[in-house]
Amino acid sequence: MKDKQVGRIIYLDVARGLAVWCVVLVHMNQLINDKNFFYKFIWTFTVPIFFVISGMLLFYNRKWEKQSIKEVIINKAKAYLYPYLTFSVLSVIFNIFYLNILLAAKEIIDTILGVGVLALWFIPALFISEVIFAIIMKKARKQVPVWLLIMLAITVIFNYVFTGWPSYSNHTIRFIVNILNVINHSLIAALFLFVGYGWAKFREKSDMTTWMKALIMVVGLAIGLALAYSYDADIHTSQLTNPVVFYIGSIASSLGILLMSEMLLEKVKILAYSGINSLVIFSTHLNFRIVNIGYFVAKFVGTHGFLLGLIDFVVIVVIELLIVYVINHYAKWLVSYKQLQQLKSAK
Repeated sequence: MKDKQVGRIIYLDVARGLAVWCVVLVHMNQLINDKNFFYKFIWTFTVPIFFVISGMLLFYNRKWEKQSIKEVIINKAKAYLYPYLTFSVLSVIFNIFYLNILLAAKEIIDTILGVGVLALWFIPALFISEVIFAIIMKKARKQVPVWLLIMLAITVIFNYVFTGWPSYSNHTIRFIVNILNVINHSLIAALFLFVGYGWAKFREKSDMTTWMKALIMVVGLAIGLALAYSYDADIHTSQLTNPVVFYIGSIASSLGILLMSEMLLEKVKILAYSGINSLVIFSTHLNFRIVNIGYFVAKFVGTHGFLLGLIDFVVIVVIELLIVYVINHYAKWLVSYKQLQQLKSAK
């Protein structure tokens, strides 16, 4: 399962690749308008699985265990907050022309507060959740179940107390709740990190047969499919609708997709490549209106129904892969703090 040359766990890259294209799908105009069963199902795992995979990687790569909390924060900031800031700056500049200066000013404030511009909310949430994870594991490892219950309780209470908060008309209240939401959706992310960490630990200790993997995969996907219409969750706004069903469905679907990636899709190189570059795809498809370009091209061709959606998606994929190629070959420093340091040294 590991590529000996680069030390990557290929099926995790594949799972991330599949998930990031599913994120693109749920942001496509046609699917948002239809919200059909396919949309509902992929929404159960698209974002949660990224946090689950991050939790698994925290288990497999345990450098953080030898680092102080300060070192963890600094290293995570370089890994996550650096690309968050670079893409945020580009997004704000883009939106000054696409929208207007006042909205761009709001986006600057949202960036500073960790709210994030559109899809970029995900990156500070991942940073905060991994810091929370590291603190709990370092300072209170024996009390992990207690902290999990506390975090679970907070996310459930937030869901019911602040139902509908994005539509609050009072700007002051909305601002305060917005900040609380950054903390809360980071706690949701942290819960999935612990799920991923626990799953990786279970995998290492157990000798799972192919049949056992297949059974868990089928059951996980079946549960996700069965519960897809039972809730309409959005981690970004911490609106979980039915928290119990949300957590069960998201965890089941995520594990099912992980096993499917391992057993059936591990050799699909385009998914592995997309997974390795998922941060770029995640950060650009919505913020730079690539999804709108795909829809415009599909509508211009004059198609409708499934064909419209297919052309829309293909156009987005092509553009995103071109962006990935350009960044990897000419602007790697946009996503890598290490590359920025090397660029400075070269000068």
